Amino acid sequence: MELNLSSFHFKGTVRMRWSDCDMLGHVNNAVYLTYAEQARTEYCEKLEWDWQKHGLILAKAELLFKKPLLYTDNPFIYVRIAKLGNKSFDMEHIIMDEKGETPELVAVITCVGVMIDYQTSKTFPIPEDVRKKIIDFEQNPEL
Repeated sequence: MELNLSSFHFKGTVRMRWSDCDMLGHVNNAVYLTYAEQARTEYCEKLEWDWQKHGLILAKAELLFKKPLLYTDNPFIYVRIAKLGNKSFDMEHIIMDEKGETPELVAVITCVGVMIDYQTSKTFPIPEDVRKKIIDFEQNPEL
């Protein structure tokens, strides 16, 4: 898998807890989704996402594990919205271990987010102002 991390404009720190690890000292598989969720939340905060007005649910998540993540590693997570649909979007998360001189790919997490009204539980199209914020950030993160 060839990675171009320069196309990711969000980079977050993975905050591992001792309890994230299993008996072998590896981060437990289920915890990766928590890391992705935290990074997604921080990404949306950068966009000044209004959660009450623009609800969001996860419709799908796929994980590809490339190497075990250990408590002693130095992981970072990169996030981008790779595709915008009508009511949904694809988010990519890349976890890298940056402990050594050469960063190593740990995992790739791809999620599909869907806009939803939390009161009615009905989906709705991505509002134009949200779409614009996403496009602007993905094209020019300094804005």
